[in-house]
Amino acid sequence: MSKFIDMYLDYVNNFLSLEAFAAHYGISMDLATLVIKEGRILHELNCSGYSGLDTPKQNYFDSKMSW
Repeated sequence: MSKFIDMYLDYVNNFLSLEAFAAHYGISMDLATLVIKEGRILHELNCSGYSGLDTPKQNYFDSKMSW
């Protein structure tokens, strides 16, 4: 789960475009969009102190992506 947050923060801090982010990680634009959206949500929940960060889609993403 923290990988999504790390990738989201990497995107926010180091990339100017979604295309560059996707190319850097070797993933499709659609998957990059999903990773960034999921990472943003998890980051905001984490910053707000919400303790239940398990999402229904988490297992789906973990099984589809190799880190």
